[in-house]
Amino acid sequence: MNQPLAPAPQGLAALEARLRQDLSWLEIPAKQWVTPRLVDGQPVLDVAIIGGGMAGLAAAASLTHQGIVAPIFDQSPEGYEGPWATTARMETLRSPKQLTGPALGLPALTFRAWFEAQFGGEAWDALDKIPRLQWMDYL
Repeated sequence: MNQPLAPAPQGLAALEARLRQDLSWLEIPAKQWVTPRLVDGQPVLDVAIIGGGMAGLAAAASLTHQGIVAPIFDQSPEGYEGPWATTARMETLRSPKQLTGPALGLPALTFRAWFEAQFGGEAWDALDKIPRLQWMDYL
């Protein structure tokens, strides 16, 4: 019996096009439905996400998908939010590579989709644990 060939890398642009199509078909993000408010002439935020690490990114994306504006505020410079590129000491994540992470139910947002788009299916098959800095790049 022949084994199916592992997919060749398609590139991030192809993955982003796939994601745009998926979001379009699901009509995500929803239209903003919360009525904007002003206090003393200044706009009031409906939600503010404090911390732009993995959980903050997932929360903001999930709210945005529902039509709620949710800006993220983080004290760290862009690219250094969360522990992955700063305080984390392990070289790889401890969790299995198959966990979907903060994909919000969208296959094109999984680490696997991101990884295979760049490195291909054979590289995915060979990968044991996800390097922490690669996880940060994915996020």
